[in-house]
Amino acid sequence: MNLVEVFTSIQGEGIYIGQPQVFIRVAGCNLRCQFCDTTQSLLIPQECEIISQGKKNRISNPVANSTLIELIKQDILNYSMICLTGGEPLIQIDSLKLLISEIKKGYKTQIYLETNGTLPHLLEQVINLIDIIAMDIKLPSLTGLKPFWKEHEKFLRIANKKEVFVKIISGAQMVMDEFRRAIFLVKEISSNIPLVLQPLDNNLSLQELLQYQAEANKKLSIVRIIPQVHKLAGWK
Repeated sequence: MNLVEVFTSIQGEGIYIGQPQVFIRVAGCNLRCQFCDTTQSLLIPQECEIISQGKKNRISNPVANSTLIELIKQDILNYSMICLTGGEPLIQIDSLKLLISEIKKGYKTQIYLETNGTLPHLLEQVINLIDIIAMDIKLPSLTGLKPFWKEHEKFLRIANKKEVFVKIISGAQMVMDEFRRAIFLVKEISSNIPLVLQPLDNNLSLQELLQYQAEANKKLSIVRIIPQVHKLAGWK
């Protein structure tokens, strides 16, 4: 696969905050959101950095699955979860399937997918290999992109076959009608799917966030306001 970096840390977003994970950051993305905080993942670098057991390795892209697994095998044994993040991991679907299959053959670990939720036809190809899905719903008022309502709806129906939660980046540019449409989309599939409101750079007051949370609580059972803890702590 074409990778940006591999490292171990705690999960800093969503409902698994504090969970130790091995992070595999995949290179490339099908979107260009104006609030993107991992712009280094948008393009494919010549080399990726793999940090394991305190040792750094620079490996030319694309990285062979066997090479990657050999370098991080002790981390896979030490941690119970691997986070596939990006960029957008699903755009390398064929390589992704092979990598996960190889990991699952040799190790008892859960696969946690972070995704922008816009590629349902690709999720369908790998859903049986994924354990947990952290799915974004992209509000056009914040991304600066076209709406993805149909793609998000199809994606979430497929993702709901496994454990899934939805994340909405929340900022001052949010439009309430878009937010309500996102809530309705989730509710139509299951009101029990957890929703996380993730504040963007503290440009919404707590009172404003609580108003959005109250609106979501009208339709959904689990709604949480959770900032990016790793950024607050200054961790990777």
